[in-house]
Amino acid sequence: MYHSNNSIHHSAEENMANRKAYHHGNLKRALIATALDIIKKEGVAGLSLRKAARRVGVSHAAPAHHFGDLVGFLEAIAEEGFQLLLEEMDGAVNELSGVDPLTRLRTIGMSYITFALKHTDYFKVMYCARLAEKSILKGLKSGSHKVYQHLVNCVADCQKNNLITAEDPIKTGLLSGSRFMDTRY
Repeated sequence: MYHSNNSIHHSAEENMANRKAYHHGNLKRALIATALDIIKKEGVAGLSLRKAARRVGVSHAAPAHHFGDLVGFLEAIAEEGFQLLLEEMDGAVNELSGVDPLTRLRTIGMSYITFALKHTDYFKVMYCARLAEKSILKGLKSGSHKVYQHLVNCVADCQKNNLITAEDPIKTGLLSGSRFMDTRY
């Protein structure tokens, strides 16, 4: 790397090393991993397509081929986050075969909190204002809906077994979800 006129230039060898870092053919994955690292250090506001491309070692236009724009990039990260959250919830509940629905509901809540603490980078994107404003995004909507539906189904099971009040399971699910967010370790 060398400097000229206050700009930084990378040698051809450095550029090739960076370009090979994403293992040819897995640029989308490399960009998402890089984005998560940026988000950990700088927050969602610190993320840009150009910054991710520069860190991966590709042209600034390369991410647009996979994501379109920044909102598309955030949507892909959020979709992945919701899928991971759903897998963690399912895994936690599957370990509790045969337990009562209230224990399953508590387990789902704890897996949600654990995910938020363990994967703050994903969590910040999953619930960021930019995506909330664009809630019509198909993939994001289906990912978040699956997680929420898991909670509502568990609430309905608790109600069937008279373990919690028999109000609207969707309303109760919303209240339960907000309660999980208030829990402190």
